[in-house]
Amino acid sequence: MKRTTLNYFIDVGMAFSFLLSAVSGILKLRAIPRFLVRYDVYFPTYTITELHKWAGAILAGSVLVHLILHWKWLVLITKTMLRKKEGATYTNDREGSSGVRR
Repeated sequence: MKRTTLNYFIDVGMAFSFLLSAVSGILKLRAIPRFLVRYDVYFPTYTITELHKWAGAILAGSVLVHLILHWKWLVLITKTMLRKKEGATYTNDREGSSGVRR
């Protein structure tokens, strides 16, 4: 599998699990179920809690994989930013290395 395709699927997984975690977290707030009961809308608390836990675990795992895949880039950018000199320019083009001083 190409690196770009892998990054795409990791990022989509992170976005999807973040949304699931955020929505289920909001639904777990005490005020939301009380408000929805007025309109005869009920959510099974156990199911929402399990969904929230698994979405959080998937998010944590996909962030870890994302960081591992981009570790060299993170180190390079961090070193570059720490050694930043006046007048130096940084590129982010496809031909050159990302964050390399020219």
